[in-house]
Amino acid sequence: MLIIIAEMVVGNASDAEKLSAAAVEVATHTRKEAGCVHYTFSRDVDDGNIIRVIELWQDENAIKAHMRTPHLGKFIEQLSSIEMTTTATMFDGINERDPSSLMSELAS
Repeated sequence: MLIIIAEMVVGNASDAEKLSAAAVEVATHTRKEAGCVHYTFSRDVDDGNIIRVIELWQDENAIKAHMRTPHLGKFIEQLSSIEMTTTATMFDGINERDPSSLMSELAS
């Protein structure tokens, strides 16, 4: 499993709204892709100009296929008119584990 966490910071509320609208469409299509486990955008509760995307993919081939989809191409094109900074990090989920054991520890 591969995990991608990306953060997009826009300069104003209008651009945040444009980004959010574009995100709805790309997320709807992406969630239907083979190999997509989870794909969610969210706005920061303290700063609405910060939008994050959390992606979980079965493997690298699924991500590569996603990068070639028309809906992602359209999303990237829509973003070209928005001034923003973007950071992204990809993690290998090889050590994936159920958090319930940690929660049990905290409860005791």
